[in-house]
Amino acid sequence: MNNKRSSTAGEIALLKDLWPKAFPGFDKSHYEYEMYKIRNGIGDCSDLFEFAMAKRSKLKRDPTHYKDFTDGSDAKKATCFDSFSKGKFFRRVAKIANINKKKGWLRCIVGDGILDKTYYFKIPRSAYKDISVIYISFQQDGTPNFGKWGKFQVKTWKDLTH
Repeated sequence: MNNKRSSTAGEIALLKDLWPKAFPGFDKSHYEYEMYKIRNGIGDCSDLFEFAMAKRSKLKRDPTHYKDFTDGSDAKKATCFDSFSKGKFFRRVAKIANINKKKGWLRCIVGDGILDKTYYFKIPRSAYKDISVIYISFQQDGTPNFGKWGKFQVKTWKDLTH
């Protein structure tokens, strides 16, 4: 596996969180296959995130332009990675991109491989309407440093999906 700072480790944290929400009671071999794909760089939890939200809430999927759900909200998944400037460590971030044409709430999940944790954010359109990328920061040891985005962190899956 890549080192613990990689986005692969973040994807693994996401899979551990999302799989039981999407497929409770499913055969363990399916989970192991998804884990195998992620560890080998061919897996991604974006669709799993949307599926789990629709399955474990009243949200209905509607993958038309600029939204994922019928309420106009959009699901965004990100993993932490090391960012470098001029070859030196600059910061550790999760990048939530392609948001400039979104019209509703962003329901975000961020996976961090250092602490093997996931974080939820529910961000209103008014907070991101003038930008195209959100950077959520972390310290080198994996400790969250959410800055202005911290006020949009929600603690539970229920808070994220309602």
